[in-house]
Amino acid sequence: MRALQRFVHKSWLRAPRPRRASLYMWGQPGGLGAVSRIAAMNRSIRDPYLRAEGPRSKQNLASVTQRILIVDDERANIELLQAFLEDVADEIRSVTDPRQAEKVFNEFEPDLLLLDLHMPGMDGLTLLRRLSRARDNAGYLPVIVLTADNDKAARDAALKLEADDFLVKPLDRHEVRLRVRNLLQTRHLFKEVTRKTGSFPPIKRSP
Repeated sequence: MRALQRFVHKSWLRAPRPRRASLYMWGQPGGLGAVSRIAAMNRSIRDPYLRAEGPRSKQNLASVTQRILIVDDERANIELLQAFLEDVADEIRSVTDPRQAEKVFNEFEPDLLLLDLHMPGMDGLTLLRRLSRARDNAGYLPVIVLTADNDKAARDAALKLEADDFLVKPLDRHEVRLRVRNLLQTRHLFKEVTRKTGSFPPIKRSP
């Protein structure tokens, strides 16, 4: 795990872009304090992961996608997340019926999945199991689990299924944006290393 982080970090420093502080949340809930510190450190540098602004930005982001898929049975939660993230993602798609989520996931090929834990018909844990192979094929595709409770057993089960982070409802706009942006950044770094080396770097998530 540490070897991969050092490898990704060195590749990032070699790339022709401003040096930024980064947080790598490989299968562990990221601490909001750490995220906030990183956001403060990066405040004076234009974020290359937001929507392109101008010719130079478009050139830098030519190979970067920031597609987000939201799976939540409550339309109000989806609309809230879309409002929070409209200037962070290139494209956002949503699914209210979890039984349709696997099909949309495979067609849309998102860079990040926001997944409600408790849904009728199929809960988030079941959907995570069904998406396991597709996520493996993507190499590293982060998942943020949305939950209205702090049930440790449910969190542990989600981590065992390789969820990367959690957001507790009611959702806070600032927290949502910070966690999403950090995981999109990590996704982008993974893709950069894969492009330069020709193969997926090894990933070992914490149990």
